Amino acid sequence: EQFRATFEQAAVGLAHTAPDGRLLRVNNRLAEITGYSRQELLTLRFQDISYPEDLAAAQVQIDRLLAGEAAAVTLEKRYRRKDGSLVWVTLKSSLRRNAAGAPLHFISAVTDISSRKQAEEALRQSEGRLRLALEVTGAVAFVWDVRADAMVRYFSHEPALPANPGAPEPLSAVRARVHPEDRASFDAAIAACL
Repeated sequence: EQFRATFEQAAVGLAHTAPDGRLLRVNNRLAEITGYSRQELLTLRFQDISYPEDLAAAQVQIDRLLAGEAAAVTLEKRYRRKDGSLVWVTLKSSLRRNAAGAPLHFISAVTDISSRKQAEEALRQSEGRLRLALEVTGAVAFVWDVRADAMVRYFSHEPALPANPGAPEPLSAVRARVHPEDRASFDAAIAACL
């Protein structure tokens, strides 16, 4: 009864899946994530709801579990919901074996990470726009972690700047490249920011 309640009321999708991919047991949260009813899910295989391009990577992880190379695996993948839309999930799986060591079923926990993936994509697009704006204008953008005294340059075509544009460097290294006549205004600008 306690196991059943834990399985049914978990805040993540849970499934027991046969080695051939048949869904043997699912909870309500997995049904919510996929848009299928529990009864519908039990007529499907995980391959049926997986985005086709993600199946090869999933199979690699399944093979690792079956071969005993890993006790558990984690991967990010997409499910195709009943309405055809995609949902990004983190899938964590382990394999339950019988007393003789033969595979019984996979035990999987599924978490919807679509909002995180959307935020990552928005950030990637925003950084792309910033990079394009800097490239077009010939400007340079820096981010300075004051506590760590680590400044990271986002983009520059300026040959006077270091060859490794993504490497953090202290403010003193950046200041050393400022023309001596401009250092007072540079220092004043930093002081104003602080």
